[in-house]
Amino acid sequence: MQQMIAKRIFLKNGMIFDTCTNGKEALTFVSNGLTDQKDLGASHILPYDYILMDCQTPVMDGCEATRQIRQMEKEYGVHIPIIGLSAHGEGEELNKFVKGIDSHVSKPLNEHKLLKMIEDLHSRN
Repeated sequence: MQQMIAKRIFLKNGMIFDTCTNGKEALTFVSNGLTDQKDLGASHILPYDYILMDCQTPVMDGCEATRQIRQMEKEYGVHIPIIGLSAHGEGEELNKFVKGIDSHVSKPLNEHKLLKMIEDLHSRN
């Protein structure tokens, strides 16, 4: 459901995006993108401008995927802003997730909040 909402928001605003069904797939997308850039001699170019990472995904949850992406970034000397998506406004699950994310938005996904968050992250970088 949240993925369909995100797709509509991104399409409506002319954004190009990839979608994943779980954290392991997201990790693979980022890993492949970083490796491709390095192979092209452009290790400073990010494969994604932002990552919208759901905390609760099957196979590998978003918390673990975020942790592994952050480890991988150290290897390449880059940082991709990660927006965490969670049903939790507070608590242990969110605290675990917050360690690696740049910003957080609660479910259900809201277009105005998400676009404002992206704008805020963009102005910081």
